[in-house]
Amino acid sequence: QERNLNDLTGTKVIDRTALILDIFASTAHSKEGKIQVGVAQYNYLLPRLTGRGIALSRLGGGIGTRGPGETVLEADRRRIRKRLDHLNKQLRKIETQRITQRKKRSLLTERISLVGYTNSGKSTLLNSLTNAKAEVADKLFSTVDARTRRLYINKEGGHNFTISDTVGFIEKLPTMLIEAFKSTLSEVQEADIVLHVIDASNENFERQIKAVESILRELKVKLNIIKVFNKIDLLDQEAIAKIKQDYPQALIISALAGLGIEKLKRKIATFKLGKKKT
Repeated sequence: QERNLNDLTGTKVIDRTALILDIFASTAHSKEGKIQVGVAQYNYLLPRLTGRGIALSRLGGGIGTRGPGETVLEADRRRIRKRLDHLNKQLRKIETQRITQRKKRSLLTERISLVGYTNSGKSTLLNSLTNAKAEVADKLFSTVDARTRRLYINKEGGHNFTISDTVGFIEKLPTMLIEAFKSTLSEVQEADIVLHVIDASNENFERQIKAVESILRELKVKLNIIKVFNKIDLLDQEAIAKIKQDYPQALIISALAGLGIEKLKRKIATFKLGKKKT
């Protein structure tokens, strides 16, 4: 079908999954991120080389506008599988290192994980909470590489955490991406607190909440999830009141303007104190 559309329009036509993979490829900078995207791309590519009459040369510079590279286009299935095996081995090594790092961190402090629909403002919140300088961009999937920072709420009282920013979610996130990014997403599974960051200014935020919750269920994440409605500086008072009414347990903030950040920190510190009492 894609080949027919290409011939009919004279333009490169790609599907939704290929587009998402292309965007991920353009925003992955770390070694782990690039390997994860590569694994997902090859898994996407393999079934499209069999029984469909798709010539490798048809695929241009990659899956869509970006991809694993020209060598893939000239390779047969055996070479692609060999490359995929190599990437998976590298990914397993990184995953082993990540597990070791998590175990060390868990002995010293509680762990927070930021999750949310893509472009919900997670990186901005990470910066606001930790005074870090993570890349912030008003675009889809600007965060592909996992980042972990230390959060100090009360140094004297020992209220410190590690906080990790994860890849942004999207409705019907391709299964191959979830599988490829499982080492990164395991940060969410093993977190003590999960902050579900929501773009309150998006008119479809309720649908986005459901999409994120669906992925969290798939990851079997259930406990200590705090909804954090972000970007309230873009809302009027009526809209803010409606969110408070519909989500009374949620926190209302603007990471960019610094609104509600101290209240969020107090909520996190309360969790820490609660754990000490138990």
